[in-house]
Amino acid sequence: MEIRIRKYQKDDLIRCTKMVRETYMKCCFSDGTKQASREYMDMYDTDRNLDFAKKMMEMSKIFFVATVDGQIIGLVRGSKERIRGLYVDYRYHRKGVGRALLKKFEKEAYREGSREIRIRGSLYAIPFYQEEGYKKTTGIRSMGGVKIQPMKKILS
Repeated sequence: MEIRIRKYQKDDLIRCTKMVRETYMKCCFSDGTKQASREYMDMYDTDRNLDFAKKMMEMSKIFFVATVDGQIIGLVRGSKERIRGLYVDYRYHRKGVGRALLKKFEKEAYREGSREIRIRGSLYAIPFYQEEGYKKTTGIRSMGGVKIQPMKKILS
C-alpha cells in the first residue's frame, strides 16, 4: 500500500466530508451526547449543509489529504498553531496514514513559523497523539457536548 500525501483540492470536499462522517460515527460518536454527536456529524453533511461544510473545510490554511490508489483515506487541516481535524478512514487505522499526515502538517506548520501545535483530540485518538509526542494540557473538556482532550506538542 503506497500512501500519498497531497494538498487538498476543492473537488475533494464530498469524499472528505463523507470519510469524516463515517470515521466519526465508527470511532467517536459515543464521546458525546447523542444530540451533540449528531450535530457534529451534521456539520459535515453536504446533502443538508453544503455551503457550511465547504466554508468550514476550506477555511484551513494548511490542509492535506492522504490517498491510496487515488482514493482519499485521510485528512489533516488547520492553521500553523492548531490542528482543526485529523481523520483517517477507520479501515486504514494503524497503517501509518495518520502518522504521515501529522508529520506533513507539523513540517508545514514549522516552515510557516510555528514552534507549537495544539489540538483538541478525541478520546479515541489520545494514545495516537501521545505516541507522536503530544502532551495533555488539561483534563478532558466538553465542547458543545462532545468530550475532547486538549493537547500540544513543541516542534523542533
